[in-house]
Amino acid sequence: MNDPTQSRSVEKACLECGQRGRPVPATTLEALVSTPALTALRDHTGFRFCANPLCDTAYFRAQTGERVPRGMVKVRIGQKETEPPIPVCYCFGFSAEQIEADVHRTGTSPIPEIIREKCRQGLDRCERTNPQGRCCLGNVRAVLARAGAGGQTRKDESRSRCCDEGVEE
Repeated sequence: MNDPTQSRSVEKACLECGQRGRPVPATTLEALVSTPALTALRDHTGFRFCANPLCDTAYFRAQTGERVPRGMVKVRIGQKETEPPIPVCYCFGFSAEQIEADVHRTGTSPIPEIIREKCRQGLDRCERTNPQGRCCLGNVRAVLARAGAGGQTRKDESRSRCCDEGVEE
C-alpha cells in the first residue's frame, strides 16, 4: 500500500470520524482555540477543520495525531450546533434563524448580498472569526437552500468566493 494518493487522502481525514477536513490558516487556531489547548499544540500550521455535526473534533492534524475538541474553541461552531442561535456569519453576526425568517417572510434573504458588500468594503475578518477560517457564504447558501430559497439565489452567487481568497483545499 504505497499509494501516495491514499496517503494524502488519509492526511485530510478527521482522526475521530474519518470525514475529510478543509485546511485552516494558523491565524484561525490562534484566534479561536482556548489558550491551554493552543499551548499544547506543537505548532499551529497544517490543521484541518472537521465540519461533521456528529463529531467532537473541531480541528485536527492527521500527520501528528493532534486534535482540538469543539469544547476548546471559543465560539459556537455553526455546523456542529443544534440549538439556536446557530451562527452562520461570524464577521457580521448573522444566524441561520435570521436567514430562515427572511425566507419564510419573503421567499429570499438580503443577507448574502449584505455580506458580499461588507466583504467588498474590506470589513470581513473570516480567518479570525469563523471556525472554518474562510468566508461563510457557502454556509449561508446552504441555509437558504434548506429554508426553501435554493432557486431564489443569484446564479453567479454559487461561484462567488467573496472574502475566502487564498484558502486552498
